[in-house]
Amino acid sequence: MQTIRRLILPLLLAASLLTLPPLATSSPAAEAEVGYLALGDSVPSGTDLIDGVGYPQRLGQLVADASGLPIRLDLRARAGQRSEDVLASQLDDLRAAGPRLVTLTVGANDFLVPAMQCAAATVDNVPETRCSMSSLLRTAPAFERNYRAILRRLVAETDAPIAVTTYYNPFPRGSRCAPSMTDASVKLLNQTITDIAAAWPDRVAVVDLAPLFKGHEGEAPAGWFSASPLHLACTDIHPSADGHEAIAQALWSALGPRLGL
Repeated sequence: MQTIRRLILPLLLAASLLTLPPLATSSPAAEAEVGYLALGDSVPSGTDLIDGVGYPQRLGQLVADASGLPIRLDLRARAGQRSEDVLASQLDDLRAAGPRLVTLTVGANDFLVPAMQCAAATVDNVPETRCSMSSLLRTAPAFERNYRAILRRLVAETDAPIAVTTYYNPFPRGSRCAPSMTDASVKLLNQTITDIAAAWPDRVAVVDLAPLFKGHEGEAPAGWFSASPLHLACTDIHPSADGHEAIAQALWSALGPRLGL
């Protein structure tokens, strides 16, 4: 009897194992995702958009469609941020975050907002606006130092391709909000961004928004800008949904080949 039991028990155990469902296993492909780190100011943060869906979410969808992988968007951009703010508060735990792509849009609050305040001071005659040429001149070396430090950290602490954007002039030529000072400030800022990014050609791509937005200044029907709730003549400066879509497509064109997608 003991002999029979010793023979039967292994057979019963084997049969029961055959009827069990297979153990759940997860392949690396099933768990894979694309980490995307979006840094900067009010532009990537989606300011003045009704649904808040700015270019980072749109770019993330383009990457997801091409890769078939989910996107983990780490949107650290905040309205009003300057280069010093990005350096101080948006670069934490870069190695732990391990992004596969990074975008950066910063500099408008360093350069352009003071210039636009100068324009608003004359156009709107609002006491709260101030125009100081000396403050404009002081921003240049500080921005250059901060921007270079931001890129140096992104290059050293991540393996991701990095796309930086320049800026646009949101005002149609001839508009009272677009004196030569505003246009000159845009050109100076964009050239500064391009020059600094050139130090890392293998890692950093520059997406120039100035020619992209040419002909789309102002609001609808042709413009790509959202109305500002501030109700001042010179504050409609944030892209509309169409503007964000154009930025996302331009970034995808620059980043897609670098991602191998």
